[in-house]
Amino acid sequence: MTMSKIVEADCYRTFLEDLVRREQREAYQKEDYLSRRWQQDLWEDVASAEKIRFASKSPSSVIPSAHQSPPSDLCVDWREKICEWKYKVVDCFDLDREVVSISMFFLDKYLEKHFVNEELFQLAAMSCIYLATKIHCPKKISMKQIVSLGSDGFTTNHLEAMELSVADTLGWQLHPPTSIRFIENFFPLIMEDVSDEFGVAGALELARFLTELSVCVYQFNSSNSKPSSVAIAAILLSIDHFQLPHKTHDKFRELAESLSLDLNSPEIRKCGKLLSVIYACHISNDPTPFW
Repeated sequence: MTMSKIVEADCYRTFLEDLVRREQREAYQKEDYLSRRWQQDLWEDVASAEKIRFASKSPSSVIPSAHQSPPSDLCVDWREKICEWKYKVVDCFDLDREVVSISMFFLDKYLEKHFVNEELFQLAAMSCIYLATKIHCPKKISMKQIVSLGSDGFTTNHLEAMELSVADTLGWQLHPPTSIRFIENFFPLIMEDVSDEFGVAGALELARFLTELSVCVYQFNSSNSKPSSVAIAAILLSIDHFQLPHKTHDKFRELAESLSLDLNSPEIRKCGKLLSVIYACHISNDPTPFW
């Protein structure tokens, strides 16, 4: 191996070590905030404190009221639809699709702390995709462009106020590890000796695609599945799908173990089963190959 290859491999490994450390931080853990009990508690907190505004730190004239008598109808369907909408947005503006994963993390963490109605859910989702793009994308989109995609009742003032509310709620912890980032750093290390270029390229695309599907599935959030677990499960499925050499699997296991990750952990097996199900559902609705 040449010196440049050694340095490159060390960089990938360093990135992986950093990703593993970050996903263990409390700031990047997830909760089942769509459960009836969680939503009821959020609403009771609002009601008991007589907070009739969505974000107390934002001007009451800027962010609309979220006050209502019963708990909201916030549900898995809302989340799935807004996730699909975000993928359409990033494709429309030719942005990195990883931004959707980051923005959904922002949204999920925000909704753990705030009771919302449908209107405010949309505003929060728009603010999260704008914030994720501003921080993580070389190519930028403006507030006006984002506002134009939402309800006619929203203005750039609404978006700006909500953006600050989101960042404050997350404690400005705005660099979450993503499954796609794990995949992009795992693949060069485990595939460097594989001669089947088509198989490697196909496996990478499949692994990435599986993680993109997982972003829209709330079950990964409610079970607090780690990004590394989703990534490992996706890679294992892609290796099997393209029938890559068995040594690839062995090399992957060795690398994972060096990072204190177990390919056979219950969490990874659970992620693999769920990914298989959602992929099967997807191809049954759209049989067109993704690569």
